[in-house]
Amino acid sequence: ANEIALNTIVDMGSIGSSLSTGLTGEGTEGNPYVISSYAEYVAFTASVNLGNPYEGKFVSLSSDLEDVKTPVGYYIAADEQAAFKGTFLGNNHTVALNLDGDNSKSVNYIAAFGLLGEGAVVKDVKVSGTAVTTGNYAAGLVAYSKGTSDERVTIENCESAAKIDGANQVSGIAGYACYTDITNCKNSGALTGKTNVAGIL
Repeated sequence: ANEIALNTIVDMGSIGSSLSTGLTGEGTEGNPYVISSYAEYVAFTASVNLGNPYEGKFVSLSSDLEDVKTPVGYYIAADEQAAFKGTFLGNNHTVALNLDGDNSKSVNYIAAFGLLGEGAVVKDVKVSGTAVTTGNYAAGLVAYSKGTSDERVTIENCESAAKIDGANQVSGIAGYACYTDITNCKNSGALTGKTNVAGIL
C-alpha cells in the first residue's frame, strides 16, 4: 500500500503520527521538514494518510519527483478522511504524477493532494504526468480543498501540466474548493470529464 517494491530494502522510519521525525528539519518556518528524495516523499505521504495533518508545520520540497502513485491525504466519508493542514513549499519543483484512482484508497479525490484541510498552504508546486480515475474530484494539484471561514486554504503560484481524466469535478488545480484562495495558478494539461471540467477550479 505504501509502494514498497519487491526485493528492496526500505527505511520505514517510525509508523504513525510521529513519522515526520524521519525527515530532516524541525517543521518550523525557519527550519522546515525537508523532502529531498522519492523515499522521503513516500514516507511523508504515508504519515499524512495515517493521520498526521502537519498542522502548523512547514514542509519543503528540495528536488523533483517521479512516478508519484499515492495522493497526500484522502476523503472517503466524514468519519474516514485524512487531510494535510500544514504549509507545503514546492520551491518550483515538479511532482510527476502516475495516479490511478482504481488502484487507490478511493476512486474519488485523486490528485497530488487528495485533501487539504483548514489553514493549509500549498505554494510554488508544479505537477506533471497523469491522474486517471473512474471517480469524481480528479485534479493535478488538489482534489478537495476544505477550508473554513476562520481558517482558509491558500493555493499560490502553482502550475499543472498533468493530463487529468475523471468523471465529474475535473480540474488542473483544484477539483473542488471551499473557503480557498487560489492566486497566480495556471493549467496547461489536457482535461477529460463528464461535467464540471475547468482549468483552474
